[in-house]
Amino acid sequence: MALILLIVLALAVPQDRLSEVAVDEVLATVDGAPILASEIDRTFDETGGQLSRGTIVRQLVLATLFEAHARDAELTVSDSALEAAMAERVKSSGGPDEYRERLAELGLDFESDRVRIRDSLLVEEYVEHTLGRVAGSPLLRPHLARMIHVTPREVQDHYRDHRESYRADAYTDLARLLIPKASFGGAEEARRAAESARESARGSPGALERAAEEDPRFSFSSSRLSEAQRGALRADIEAALDECGIGAPTPVLETPSSFVVLLKTAEAPSRIVPFAEAQPIAFAILTDQKARKARVELSRELLREADVWPKNLFPQDLPDEDGVAPPEPPP
Repeated sequence: MALILLIVLALAVPQDRLSEVAVDEVLATVDGAPILASEIDRTFDETGGQLSRGTIVRQLVLATLFEAHARDAELTVSDSALEAAMAERVKSSGGPDEYRERLAELGLDFESDRVRIRDSLLVEEYVEHTLGRVAGSPLLRPHLARMIHVTPREVQDHYRDHRESYRADAYTDLARLLIPKASFGGAEEARRAAESARESARGSPGALERAAEEDPRFSFSSSRLSEAQRGALRADIEAALDECGIGAPTPVLETPSSFVVLLKTAEAPSRIVPFAEAQPIAFAILTDQKARKARVELSRELLREADVWPKNLFPQDLPDEDGVAPPEPPP
């Protein structure tokens, strides 16, 4: 019976995919295009089992719908946008080697993954057109564009209700001059070099960096420490930083292998970000929230316009997170 059903379903799918269907199970169709069990398995592996297979089937149905509409609208993805997305994908995977290993685990190659990312970008382009983010687009759905409109009052209310979340963390900016003992005739010679560099930095914060430029035995670096990172410093280093103001070098500090001079270049306590500074952030958050709801509505509209099998694939109480076409494939 299962074999007969598979043959019947195969007759309804495009000819160029019949060879796949012959050895694969069709779990759903979208306007005649099949969603195959192998696709579900691969996506399940990609997401580490975080999504149920039923959710994945529905997401692939939605992705197929979005891609079909984008192609019907003759939308395209620029080469530069695709190359940038692929470069970011490789980077997020940990590098070229890790990226290739991940593809091999999933039974994919670079070109097939490139096609998937291009399709994902195409979907995003289609959504931008329908939500009114592309001026003059014939694909605009006005009611969806209205859904993503954010008013100044909404921004103000959001900031007032979430004011504590708009907090800038405390930080300390440090300049550091490292004087390795092994680079000198002995520890005392290295200490004298460190003391000399410290004295030159008293009236000129940039002197530490110049010292490293003039003497290759020195090493200069700068960094920003969070409150937690600063709290993890050695007690004597923390005490030295507390005693020194901005632009004043610390006393020479010793480690087993080096002498160190530190200098605070900036420092700020934790603070609530004022509304003028937080306004664009709040606006972006609200816009993103509304765009997600509009995307859900767009998904439901496309479903109503499509011939999806099985008919009960999308339950009436479909939660919003399942009603959104999936993002780009995970790395």
